[in-house]
Amino acid sequence: MSETPHDFSGVNEPPSPPRESRGPSLGRAQFSLTQLAIAMLVVALIVGIAIPLINRGRESARQIACGNNLKRWVIAFHLYHETHGAFPPGGTFKKGNHGGGWEGETAPGLSWKVRLVPYMEKNFWYHLVDMNAIRPPDDLGVLSDYYNVPQPTWNRSLRQMDLSGLSCPSETSPLIVNGWRQTNYCGNLGSQWVPSRDVSCAFRGIGGVTLRPGGSAPFGDSLDPKQFNGLFNRMGTPITIGDVTDGTSYTIAIGEILPACSSQPEGWTSFDGAGNAHASTLAPLNLHVTCANSEAEARSYDSRFASCWRRGNWTLSWGFRSRHPGLVYFGFVDGSVRGIKPSVDYELYQQLGSRNDGARVSLD
Repeated sequence: MSETPHDFSGVNEPPSPPRESRGPSLGRAQFSLTQLAIAMLVVALIVGIAIPLINRGRESARQIACGNNLKRWVIAFHLYHETHGAFPPGGTFKKGNHGGGWEGETAPGLSWKVRLVPYMEKNFWYHLVDMNAIRPPDDLGVLSDYYNVPQPTWNRSLRQMDLSGLSCPSETSPLIVNGWRQTNYCGNLGSQWVPSRDVSCAFRGIGGVTLRPGGSAPFGDSLDPKQFNGLFNRMGTPITIGDVTDGTSYTIAIGEILPACSSQPEGWTSFDGAGNAHASTLAPLNLHVTCANSEAEARSYDSRFASCWRRGNWTLSWGFRSRHPGLVYFGFVDGSVRGIKPSVDYELYQQLGSRNDGARVSLD
């Protein structure tokens, strides 16, 4: 019997054996690496753009806070005037006071800021300040802590007393130096003559522009208000709003400083500290040469004044400056707070510093 052949026509053919794997496509691998490189480049660009924007935003916030601090001081400044009929004195000086001599005659040696404490949010310790204290120098040549505040809770001295609104958030230097709490805000001495240890670094103006009238007393050290044209001096000469004959909108009251660039190591509570009445418009605005630790470093700030980098050259170290990029903030007598660019016309700057030179000028 013959065998019938099988018919496979209706049966699927078995699958062909798998092809040999060739691995991942070389062209596809190159495309993936290109995509990764592009993605990394995009991320780098975004980060490069975002970080400066974030930093600028932070600095903008710091500037707002700094301006708010100045605003609070200017408001307290006017509240004091309403109460006492004059602006707060930048010191106390009386011939023969406490036995005479510079130390005795300046007793109690308080800054104008201390007198504004009752008009700020913290005034619970003001009544404890000894207004009859004198200030003998210690053996280090630095004025000693002569006005201890007997506080049963902290027993802290007045020189280290803290107060909100003392420092600008942009400040990078230590807040306490030689035991003194520092500040970034100083009363306006005016367009005032300030000498220097190095006589070659002392000048009375720049580019033919000289000090405004009434700024002749060295350091503003005079009990005669006609010898200084700002709002404060360390002698405590009283100034009233009536003495601001140029108009309150045209006269600087308080401005930013960097205490690390000043020759005065004492803090915000002292009449002879950097933040009292130790800034004149005589020094070019925002000049940082006295912030340097060498002439070479000073040259990177301003080669014109690099040789005068030492802080004892008060003509330059007693000036207004800040760490804001291209701006220094001021509180004006009318209560406004405005930023001034370092490129401000030097003569205009002198006019804004003087309260009584007859010039009514504006930054607008």
